[in-house]
Amino acid sequence: MNGNKSNLRHIVICAMFAAITAVLAQIEIPLPLVPISGQTLAVGLTATIIGSKLGAIAMFCLNIKEQHKKFLHTFALQFFIEYGKNNK
Repeated sequence: MNGNKSNLRHIVICAMFAAITAVLAQIEIPLPLVPISGQTLAVGLTATIIGSKLGAIAMFCLNIKEQHKKFLHTFALQFFIEYGKNNK
């Protein structure tokens, strides 16, 4: 029973830090050569606070979410293109 609570706690912590990273990624500091985003800060804080193993899992989950969103947009676009061809 204790192992299940620990696993759930790790999952919730990873999800929270993935969400924090997603929010901070929207903040940008424009510099002349290279802009800096809050995502860099969030990744560093995540690894420092929850450790490298859970931090890597959190960033992997964030990446999967972004790739999934791109896949859905591509799929929806392809569907509407095919739908438009068939209804002419």
